[in-house]
This record gives sequence, structure tokens and C-alpha cells, in this order.
Amino acid sequence: MLKHVYRIIILFFFFMGSLYFFGRNIKEDEVSVNSEVIMDKAKFPVIFVNAGDATFNILHGYSGNLDAKMIRETVTPLNEDMSFTVLIDESEIIIKKIKYDIYDIDNNEVIDSGSISSLDKTDTGKKAKIKVGVDLESGKEYAVKITMISNKSKKIHYYTRIKKLNNSHIKEKIQFVMDFHNSILDKSRSSDVAKYLETDYTKENKNLAHVDITSNIDFVSFGGLSPKVIQDVVPIVYEVYEETASIGLNYILETEKTAGKTERYNVKEFYRVRYTEDRMYLLGYERTMEAIFDMELASLAKNEFKLGITSGEDLEIVTDKDATKMCFVRERELWYYELDTKKAVRVFSFNQDDNDYTRDNYDQHNVKILDITQEGNVNFLVYGYMNRGDYEGRVGIILYTFYPEDNRIAEQVYIPLEISYQVLKEDLNNFSYVNEHNVFYFAIDNVVYSYHIPTNALETIVSGVKSDSFLMSKEGKFIAWQNSVELENMKEIIILDLETGARKSIESTDDENIKILGHIEENIIYGYGKSGNIAETTEGTRILPLSKVVIVNKNGDVLKEYKKKNAYVLSVKVEDNIIELTRVKKSGTSSRVIYQKISPDYILNNDKVKTSSIYLTERVTDVAKLEKYIALPGEYFIQDIPKVVKTSNTIITEDTTLRLKQAEMKNSKYYVYALGGILGAFENAPEAITLANEKMGTVINNNYQLTWERSKSIRSTISGIELLSANGGMNSQEASITMLLSHIGVQRNKNDIDTSKKSIYSILSESLKTDPLNLTGCSLEEVLYCISAKRPVIAMKDDNNGVLIIGYDEFNITYIDPSIGKEVKKGLQDSTDMFKNAGNIFISYVD
Repeated sequence: MLKHVYRIIILFFFFMGSLYFFGRNIKEDEVSVNSEVIMDKAKFPVIFVNAGDATFNILHGYSGNLDAKMIRETVTPLNEDMSFTVLIDESEIIIKKIKYDIYDIDNNEVIDSGSISSLDKTDTGKKAKIKVGVDLESGKEYAVKITMISNKSKKIHYYTRIKKLNNSHIKEKIQFVMDFHNSILDKSRSSDVAKYLETDYTKENKNLAHVDITSNIDFVSFGGLSPKVIQDVVPIVYEVYEETASIGLNYILETEKTAGKTERYNVKEFYRVRYTEDRMYLLGYERTMEAIFDMELASLAKNEFKLGITSGEDLEIVTDKDATKMCFVRERELWYYELDTKKAVRVFSFNQDDNDYTRDNYDQHNVKILDITQEGNVNFLVYGYMNRGDYEGRVGIILYTFYPEDNRIAEQVYIPLEISYQVLKEDLNNFSYVNEHNVFYFAIDNVVYSYHIPTNALETIVSGVKSDSFLMSKEGKFIAWQNSVELENMKEIIILDLETGARKSIESTDDENIKILGHIEENIIYGYGKSGNIAETTEGTRILPLSKVVIVNKNGDVLKEYKKKNAYVLSVKVEDNIIELTRVKKSGTSSRVIYQKISPDYILNNDKVKTSSIYLTERVTDVAKLEKYIALPGEYFIQDIPKVVKTSNTIITEDTTLRLKQAEMKNSKYYVYALGGILGAFENAPEAITLANEKMGTVINNNYQLTWERSKSIRSTISGIELLSANGGMNSQEASITMLLSHIGVQRNKNDIDTSKKSIYSILSESLKTDPLNLTGCSLEEVLYCISAKRPVIAMKDDNNGVLIIGYDEFNITYIDPSIGKEVKKGLQDSTDMFKNAGNIFISYVD
């Protein structure tokens, strides 16, 4: 009898276990939920660098094995002993061994490597001295990968750069920066550093969110605030040379204002300094200051949420259709608020109440709101370096959905990537969209994808698109692109409805080409141009003059057309409700047609600009100066300070990982590194160089090669170039091309160098292994970096004649002029005027 009872009991538990197992694993239309958890705290060690009797450069660990040369967050100068020490703050992971590899950035080859098992103990962890075992070229940067191996055999990778210098004076430079920093935090000491500023007294100082070397000392020393730094400040060396250095300070500031309320701010300081034996010079200073959002600072009297001190340039408030639910991102934190229920939620943040500022507040990631669905759920992206949680130390993109009813977020898609956040934020192309059928559209490095989340079906919509041949309208829920990026092949524009998946095509006639120009509101702007009018400027820029401009909706219905006799449109600029047309006219001879710029024209868009009942407003006080607020509609009173609800993470039982082919993530770009990060990515070098020069930065190409930097030698001469003269069989442009190619060991047949058929740029493109460096539009001063790097530059001295620049000093430029068969030394200002009058046409190359 007992045997039967036991059998029944066993069968019962087996049955219940089966119900649990199959109920847990049967696939349904919706992703099943196992449980909800709070995100784990950060555990990875961080590294500090000690070199030249100074401690600086905090390094964060990566789980993935990234290409070392793409990480440009820090540089460590090496003096005569060719060594540096790493100080390891272990946190919860015990490190037992480190390995290191040193790379030549030019060819990505490992030139030195080693491992250290005997680590010295410190108060916060361990330390080790890395001694470089090979001779390094002075002044050249090398990439370093440091791999930490834990007592559980976990590998964590850290990246920096090293540079050998005779004497970097890094200790003195850092000391100057820290003295300046400490002085501006104390009003009684701020006058000591006022002499280093270049105050522009005509400048209106009104916002503490951004100050620079031209601001007055009151604003540089934080106005009427009483600032207090609440974390350790570690100097970050971005660029370093023997005389100069670019150094950053990132920290959280706390101030106490009226009514005893405390406010916190993320602050970034950037210094460019010069060392001399007599004194230190401040060459550049910039500071940004962004208030960290706090719901307790809401203004009940004015029915406003306080944003506080902020530039506010990137703040986007997203609402549902009825504008009763809103969300916004402040300092990498996603906030949600329901106007009718007064519910406030901090949806996502790596920061915790018990904050580890060094790890949690690391700023190499961001949050992007996609939409609020009809059900009231919020789709959003977290992209970049993951500070903590399951993906700590990884770089990627995570698509989340926030469910307000349950106060939880659920991971929909995880895309791991092997690039830095700085590169990712530029390559993300500012396009992501989730439709009602759970299709996730996104673009990375100019490749547009669609991913059907329920079935894991990935499709490449289009690849190789450029910024000027692709557009997205969030309002219109469509994207549009051209069938080709080559002018001769631009015959079609494809419009994709992101909700239905339907495609609409707009085509040109056989003798015409079609070109996307932009969009205004929910409408597309494009133009038609005759194929025979495609032209190439002297420096190699190819243009399609458009004889007609058309504005259509996403269905292809024509709303407006523009056409003027003897005028062609090259591009448009949309601002507010006005379209500005950049125009040219045809001139020149029958053998060589050129297009000259004429006055712009304008098209007024008649569509009414939609306004929101939720908007930004601002107020000015004596203490904090200008501060911004989110104003709510009058019918929704805040009444009481909202109590903030926190979210939990849903554990999904299905794998959400989507892996992209690395080969699909290549595209030619120029990245501007300045102020501690990438400020922009450009498809042409002059735009990048102009910004880098303004911000005292550098330009890196898509191969992570140094293309341009602000620092150059006082004087430089390129020797060994054989002088060629223009003669009956070769003009001055062709002679300049031949001299440049011969200098780098490239020999071309004389018949292949014909500027009557091809531009200088096209001929160099066919002759070099890499793309030439088109510097047209740069100033002569900017171009001279190439000469400092021992790369000659072809320049036009007038409409017809080219020269080869080979040297400069404090007062003169040296160039070879084939038209007269001589080497010419010309004054710097006279040379600047000559090249400027010829259109500042310059072309060189990157080694």
C-alpha cells in the first residue's frame, strides 16, 4: 500500500515539474519573463598610470578584445627610463597577473610584449612597472593593450597610448592644471589665475554651462555658486608634446543653493598648456557644466521641472500622442513622467544611490529615446560602454522597452560591437526606429538594417550610403536613399515606409540624374540634373548641378517645384521653415566648363510647424546665472514633489544577441578628437581639420592613422625632391604631380598624368595605395602640418598653375614653381593671400 502512495507522490511532483518546465520553455508571441532583478554594481578594476613622478590617466576595463589603435582616450609620455607604472584599484576582482602588448599604429604590428606575475600590493589593490623593451621613435605614438588576468582566469583589457619624449615635463604641466583648478574653486584665490585668461570684455557672459579662456574670472570661478568637488579628480592626458599638452579633468560638483537644497553637476575641464623654463602658459581653456536632474528641485509655484545649468542643445522631450506622458534624457539618465497620475520614474541610469563615481559615472555611453508607443511603453537605446550589470566592460547597443505599469525594463535586442563608444556615437548615424510589428530599424557605419525581433530575421536594407544620400524622417516614419553614391549612377530614390515596409521609387530620365538634398518636416527635397553637366573642380570635387528642385511627400506626391533660368542648385540648407538653396551658374569655355557661385535663393515651406504644450523655458538668477526648466501645461499641476520610482530589469529567457559582420562596418571618415573625445565624423578632411584647429585637436582617418594635428615644428623642409619644369609636354600641375609621386617612390607614365582629362585628385587616386588627402578649403597655416610631417603638398597659385610646397619657417614658405622652373621662397602673408585668391586648393596624402 505504501509503495502505491509513494508512487502517486512521485508522479505528482514529476507532473508539477513538467508543467513548470514546459510552461517556461514553450514559445509564445511575447517573450517570456523569468524574474526581475536590480542591475549588478560595477566590479571591474580601474587603472591609474604613474610616469614622470606624476599620477594621471584613469583606464577602464573592456571585456572584448578591441583593436588597440582605435582607443584614443589617453596618452602616457615616457622619459629616458622608458617605463611607466600601473596602479590597480581592484574593487571585487583580484588580479594575479598582467600582460601587455605594444603596437606600431602605422601597421598594427606588435613590437613588444611581456607579462608580470609578481605584483606589488597597495592600499587599494596592486601595482606593476612596465618597462618598454624596444627602442621607440621619438615623438611617435604607440598603442598599448594591458590585459589583467584575475584569480579566476578572467581577462580584462585596458588601452592607452605611449609616446617617447626627451622630457615631457608632465609633472609640471599637471601641477599647473591642478593649481588653476583649485584656485577657481575658491573665490579668495581665483584672482591668482585671472592673468592666464584672455577675457573678451565685449562677450556676454550669461550661462555657466560653458565657459572658456575668453570668459571673465567671475564665470570661470563658478559665478555665485559655492562649489565642492565630491570625488577624486584624476588628470587625463589627451595629447602631449615636449612643450605643450592637452589635459582634462572630469568630476562631479556639488553646490548648496536657496532653501538648503543641494544640486549636483557633471563638470568637464579642458586645458591646453605650454611649459617653458621661465613660466607656464595657458593656451586654451574650456569647461562644460551640466546639472544632474533631480525631481526634488521641481518648482511647484511655476509648475516646472528644473533642468538647471545646461547648454540644453541636445535635450529632446518625447511625448505620447495625447501629450499626457513624457520622457527625456539628462546626463545619460532616462526619466519618465505621467502628467495625469503624477508618476515619476528614473527609467535607466548606471548611477546608484550608493554611488561609485569613478565607475558608475564613466561617461562613455548614452541613452536615446525612440518613441512612446500607443500602449504607453517607451522604446529606448543604451549604446556605448556598459558601466555595470551583465554586460559590464562591453561595448554595444541594447534596445530596451520600459513598461510603466510594472515599473520594469525588458531587453529586446543586444548588439555587441568591437569599437569604442567615441567611434560608435558617430557611426550610429542618428537613426533608429521600432515599428508596431516589432521590426527594429537601425544604421551603423552607413549600413541600414532591419531586424524582426520575434523571428530574429536580419536584413540589410542598403549599404555604403553617405550622409548626403540618405535621410530619415521620424515624423513621417520613413527613410529615403539613393541607388548609388556615384553621380553618374544616381538614377533612383527609394522611399521606405517604416511601418508598412512598402517601398516607393522616384526615377530620373535617361539623360538626367537625381539627387537627394534633404527633408523638411515630413517631406523630401531632391533635384534633377543633366548627366552631361556633371563636372569636376580642379582639386577633384565632383558636382551635379541641379536644374530643378522638387519637394514631395513620402508617397511621392509633388508639393512644390523650383526652377530658374541660368541657375543651378548644388545643395540646400533647411532652417526653421525656410529652405536656402546654394546656387551656381555655368561659365568657362567649351573645352572646360566651370560653375561659379551666385547668390542663394529661398523657398518658404507653408506647412505649419507643430508646437508642443510641454516646452523649455529659462530664468536668470544672481547665483547660478541662466538656468532652464521644463514647463508643463497649465491644466496639469504638479502640486507635490513627485516621489521617484525605480525600475527593475526583466530577465529574458531567450537570447537577445544580434551579431553583425565586422566587415560591414567599414567606411571612409575623418574623426576629430578634441576636448577628450570625438567631436564629429566627416566625409571630407577640410571640415574635420577646421573643427580640430578651432578646438585644438587632432584628425584621425578610418584606419586610425594620424591625419592632422594642431602641433607642428617651428620650421620644416622636405629635401631630396628633383625639380621639374613645365615644358611643351607637361604643364605646371602635371609637373607638381610627378614630383610628389617621385618623392614617395611612385613612377607613372607621362601619358597617364594628363590634367586636361582628369583632376589632380583623380590622378593621385589612381597612383596611390590610399586615398589622397584633399585639403581644399583649409588655410595655408593648417596645411603646413603636412610639411612638418614631411609630406609635400600640391597647391594652385592661380587658376591654371600648380606648385609643390616643400618647406616653411617663421616668416616664409618654400615651394617649387614648375611654371618658372625655380624654387621660390615667399613671405608667409603674401603666400597666404596668393593661395587664398586661387581658392585655397591643396592636395597631399597620408603615409
